[in-house]
Amino acid sequence: MSFTLKMKISGLCVLVPGDRRMHVLLPNTHGQGHHCHEHESRIYFDKRYLTGADQELTPPEKRESDELRNGSLLVGAEPASADVGITDRVLRIKGCRVHGECLTEHGGGRLDGRVTLLNGKIDGFAKGTCWTVPDVPGPAELTFQVLWSIPMSGDSLVWNVSPLHGGPAPVLRELKPVGTGTDRIIEVEIIHGMADEMPEKQGAKLPGKGDPPEHIAACLPIVFADFKMPDVRYDAEDGCCQLGYPKRGAKEGATTTTFSCMITAGDHP
Repeated sequence: MSFTLKMKISGLCVLVPGDRRMHVLLPNTHGQGHHCHEHESRIYFDKRYLTGADQELTPPEKRESDELRNGSLLVGAEPASADVGITDRVLRIKGCRVHGECLTEHGGGRLDGRVTLLNGKIDGFAKGTCWTVPDVPGPAELTFQVLWSIPMSGDSLVWNVSPLHGGPAPVLRELKPVGTGTDRIIEVEIIHGMADEMPEKQGAKLPGKGDPPEHIAACLPIVFADFKMPDVRYDAEDGCCQLGYPKRGAKEGATTTTFSCMITAGDHP
């Protein structure tokens, strides 16, 4: 049997294309200083994937989740065959390579978590917030979330996870696909965000027009060598604002901003 794993990747994440595999780095922000706010990493999923029962989806803020901190997650099967192309909605930090130790077994203490995708490809992205970016005409709508689709074999998803920093690896629950035939699917979301950005909290706010993404610039040197943040500024154009999860207590269809982060990408060391 087979199924498709659809994985949303959200928040402060760095995509690093490798040899037919995509690395997703979640920087270790704990104790890094004032502007680099502490982030947490979790995997969210609907509770129906715990049983494989094809039941109604629960609201996003009531999903199940498992902590990913200290986890190095390998998704897919060898031989690696991932399409490592990256959408232009992801900000590429040009001229900077990630620290080589980020891709070693234990991540050099620089990572809160890491996901390595052996197969599949980027299959979409969320509507983003507008930023002015050097050498890019007009405001650039940069995403805070990409969707990765990956074909999987078997009747369930048993995570291949090992510890990054010593000690125990995170405990990630087995998930089961829903649907029939070629429509069998498991949907998860990996979020690396500040506590108030998580779906169950919903307190994050966007920067003001003309503001730089200070918290991103402060956190990215954790994973980038010789880091220099391009002069990116929040633009706040009408119709170019990221969408959040439904806000509890709001009228139907209303949303609240979830992330003030953007997905970034760097070069392999």
